Amino acid sequence: ADLFAVYIYPEQKYPDGSFHVHQGVVTRQSDSSHTVDYIPGKSGYHTIAVIQAVATEQQIVTTGYNTKARGGTFKLQLGSLSTPPIPWDADEDTVADFLNSSMAGGSN
Repeated sequence: ADLFAVYIYPEQKYPDGSFHVHQGVVTRQSDSSHTVDYIPGKSGYHTIAVIQAVATEQQIVTTGYNTKARGGTFKLQLGSLSTPPIPWDADEDTVADFLNSSMAGGSN
């Protein structure tokens, strides 16, 4: 399956001087074209960068503990993107849900 990252850069900074980058979602259409959907945080012109991965990568994340008190969270980060705190004992499906809701969208 194709894997995409979509970043939307607004033309102007926000009043506080910050510059927010938004995420979008790429969807493959039945005619093999693609659409990009996003919700801008500011009106005006935007630059949309669509990046397609040429190879996917799998990484293994192992958590551990050294006390009898188990608990806590961890985050996964890719560049400027980050998941919210993920429970330390999250199963594979839960971690996938956090990644899919937090990272740049992939194609269908």
